[in-house]
Amino acid sequence: MIQNRFISLSVLIFFSLVVVGCSAGEGVPRILGDDTDKPLDEDVRILFVDNKMIVLSLLDFCKNNVGVKWLGFELDAVDLASTVTTIPTSNTLNLAREKLEVLGAEALMCTRDWSVTDSPLVSVTLPLHGAGLSVSGAGKGIRYLKDSTSVVKDKIEKGELKALDSKGWYIYSS
Repeated sequence: MIQNRFISLSVLIFFSLVVVGCSAGEGVPRILGDDTDKPLDEDVRILFVDNKMIVLSLLDFCKNNVGVKWLGFELDAVDLASTVTTIPTSNTLNLAREKLEVLGAEALMCTRDWSVTDSPLVSVTLPLHGAGLSVSGAGKGIRYLKDSTSVVKDKIEKGELKALDSKGWYIYSS
């Protein structure tokens, strides 16, 4: 009987702390998918304008390194296409990582159309914020899209893409 009261009291104290902690908003871990830290569009726009040369150099990196599909910060954090024989040097990869760090980007994604012989680059993504799961989380960043397709126009109408310039650069938000 004493043990049951102790367990009941422990549960009551635990839930009280959770409710008080959540209402205070301090020291409580964020819930997956919570986007309270998502940067404002204006902050992304300023980052893009202030660092346009760096952003453009990462576009060039993707154009010139056909085998790179994804690049992260860790030394072995690179996803290379299996069909490509030329691999960028570690110096080339590290230079791109340094540029990602300057931008505060989480990674670099180079997307190509592998169904075409020369595998043209179709988009470059620089995620600046991500929370939750890829299917139910929140994300925001900078994206280059080579072509303005009907899908792109639809995303602009829905507010998922906002133009940064007239050359294919957008703020994406999900």
